Amino acid sequence: FIVFLCSCFLQGIAQNREINFGQTTLEEALERASQSNKLIFVDCYTTYCPPCREMAATVFKTDSVADFFNATFENVKMNMSEKGNKLYMEKYLVGAFPSFLLLNAKGELLYKFVGGMPADKFMRHIRLGMNPNNEVVQMNMVYSSGKYSNKFMRDYIRLKLRLLERTEAVRLTAMYLESLSSKERASKENWFIFDDKTLCEVNNPNMHYLFEHWRDFVKQNGEKVVFDRIAYLCRWISEWELRDWKYGKSESDFEFYKHYLAEMNIPNKQDYLRMMEINQVHASGDKEQTRNLLAEYVPDFTVENQQILFAGMGLFPNAEREKGTQFYELAKKILLKGEKSNLTNFLESIVDVEEIYGGEKYDVPALHTKVGTTSIIPFFHPRKEMFWYLLENADGQKQYYAYDRKRGKRVL
Repeated sequence: FIVFLCSCFLQGIAQNREINFGQTTLEEALERASQSNKLIFVDCYTTYCPPCREMAATVFKTDSVADFFNATFENVKMNMSEKGNKLYMEKYLVGAFPSFLLLNAKGELLYKFVGGMPADKFMRHIRLGMNPNNEVVQMNMVYSSGKYSNKFMRDYIRLKLRLLERTEAVRLTAMYLESLSSKERASKENWFIFDDKTLCEVNNPNMHYLFEHWRDFVKQNGEKVVFDRIAYLCRWISEWELRDWKYGKSESDFEFYKHYLAEMNIPNKQDYLRMMEINQVHASGDKEQTRNLLAEYVPDFTVENQQILFAGMGLFPNAEREKGTQFYELAKKILLKGEKSNLTNFLESIVDVEEIYGGEKYDVPALHTKVGTTSIIPFFHPRKEMFWYLLENADGQKQYYAYDRKRGKRVL
């Protein structure tokens, strides 16, 4: 995003022309296009969309872009937040902003692309779209004919995902999978469906199918790929449940997941079974027991799985973050394991770190007795988990050391 902004800024220097949208409605542009024989360019935007504003302030005001558009297209700007434009969102399957459309004089979609971008990339898309045989037109035509292969359907679904036409992508996927055998569904060529956030989201039929038929997927895709995905989904399920993001789930959903997890030889299986136990209790409405289970189980999770505590943190009142409270003791157990993560960074910002890491570290006589000095200043490697330090012993002798987890302390 920063690169995009910088690029747009540089392109915007000394530019004083812009795309002429005027106050033209789409209906007026269609009428004009029928006379001028021009294509129609439509900028689908919202006022709350930062990339939309950046495109309007930079790319649309680049002289070369403005000159080309004003000479080539009937230009229309549509605020998709306005009620009158909702029908166009449905007609052209606009699922994200900004979305850019090229239409003919009949209002038929010729090309579509999505997202903020620099002027050169924007123009590449436009020139592709002006080709009457572009990908969007050709694939829409093939699909409309009803004569297509399974490979075409996979590519067509990917196109819909790329254009952020999520609802349509889900519909096409359901239709496609329905035509396949169990073996075909679990094949490598179809794995992208079960590895996609839109097509295999929390508690939807494809997620259920992946859990139910995990053996078929492992046989064709390998344990690592499948179990990594299932582990991710377990964390995702937990985040949805603990944040109260409702998706039509019930306590029985978690029994379903527990049943299939128990059959798998997935690494850290105990973590995922316990996540489902936590989720099940939370779904029952017992917040106190949910807190108890989080406090008991999360410190023993892997670093990656501990991140679900972010979602469950709202169950612990702020007042409970003081020393001696349940949340404090939970944070202490996690921090004393010494493994760095986003979670530990956050916990260090909200609890008394000196209290948690206290003890002999701040006991000056003990430091002098055990290490020979009361002052050790480490120099940390910028990328690796290692550091160097100078140590002066009780006799005043100085020695440089290096330390990392694998090799421990060594003399330099």
